[in-house]
Amino acid sequence: MKKMTLMDQLKKETRKSHNQLEKLPYFQALAEGNLGRDSYIAHLRALSVIHGVMEDQIMRANDPILGIVWNNGLCKMPLLIQDLHNLDHENVQDLPAVVDASVELTRKIRLRLQQDPMSMLGYLYVFEGSTLGGAVLKQQLSKAFGLSDNMGMSYVAQYGDDKRKHWDQFKKKMNSVQLQEDEKQRIVQAAHELFEGLMPVFEGLHPIGQQTPFYNATSLNPESGNQPISEDAEEINAALRAGKITWKKFPYYAWRYSDRGEQYTRSDSAWITTLVNYNWARVQQQIRWLGRVLSTRGMPQWMLEIHLQNMYNELIKVHPDKEKKYALLLEASADLGEMRKACFDDQALQKFSDQFDAEVGSEWSWRLKHMGALLGAAVADEKSGIDGAVSSIESWATDSRRFPDIFIAAVQKIIRDARKKAK
Repeated sequence: MKKMTLMDQLKKETRKSHNQLEKLPYFQALAEGNLGRDSYIAHLRALSVIHGVMEDQIMRANDPILGIVWNNGLCKMPLLIQDLHNLDHENVQDLPAVVDASVELTRKIRLRLQQDPMSMLGYLYVFEGSTLGGAVLKQQLSKAFGLSDNMGMSYVAQYGDDKRKHWDQFKKKMNSVQLQEDEKQRIVQAAHELFEGLMPVFEGLHPIGQQTPFYNATSLNPESGNQPISEDAEEINAALRAGKITWKKFPYYAWRYSDRGEQYTRSDSAWITTLVNYNWARVQQQIRWLGRVLSTRGMPQWMLEIHLQNMYNELIKVHPDKEKKYALLLEASADLGEMRKACFDDQALQKFSDQFDAEVGSEWSWRLKHMGALLGAAVADEKSGIDGAVSSIESWATDSRRFPDIFIAAVQKIIRDARKKAK
């Protein structure tokens, strides 16, 4: 008797779960054209939460067995972010049951990748298998919401006409993995776990029932979890506008952190709006904590200092009556500024910026505006006691795979000079 392959075993043992999921009211309503647009947006957000954590954790795990199957071409997160942007989703509130179920599933993903990373092949099986029905879902979504040209549907349209070819390649890789019987069973169990975790997600999507929609950080950044944010849509939008202004001022953000960094700017900004409801001591403590965290990740506190000013300016436009509360953000900005100015004032940072621009020439000074000032600000953070403030930005800015020798030499020179001049 021919030995059953891993893929055959997965198909056989998860068929019932697969059928149960497909029969949920969400998919029935979509097929009948009765699904609400907000439910579809909540669907994409939920998958963003799940894929955001899963894909990040898989890449961090660096497991040799997972590595046989996993490659960046399996990533779904960029497609989900693109769909959400195209659907202009920011003013749509979240569904509590869906958020809770999504976050719970990410908890299981983290635990599984810590304890048994190889078994995540079961998750990959479920998600890659779901792409086979993408053509039907795309047709249904197009009809239900008037979507076209993959706008808002790039996730379901992944692989296009090559779905079957991709699936055959995926099967081949999965079946090539040399596994013991108990390892196969753990992979099957993981697939069951995902199906079981997805059931409450889709049950919460339709019908909505007695759920009270609310604004949640995962709407802005799928990887943020249940981080608190403002319940005021105008405040949220003001915070998001401030984030865009800050990103425009510092091209470094986009160069280094790309879409994922933008998502964190959005959720962090929306969280900062909640701080104005506390006293100054709490605001100061939280902003100083955030500043230190960001600095160790390559974002000098000067950037947060500027961002808080932008947030204040945008917030008072929508709620001028709350100016006194929002002024706490200006105080927090000034607090960070005082620490920085103990080392370098605004004029000193500008000199570093001018020096750097002169060293690298017009092309690079235009591409990465204020780079010299950022390096000086990082040195100021280092001087204030933040370990890794300089190394976190220096390691990126001196990568020869990314920058030419003239750029790297300028980075190193500014850091040397700034350390000598630091008060």
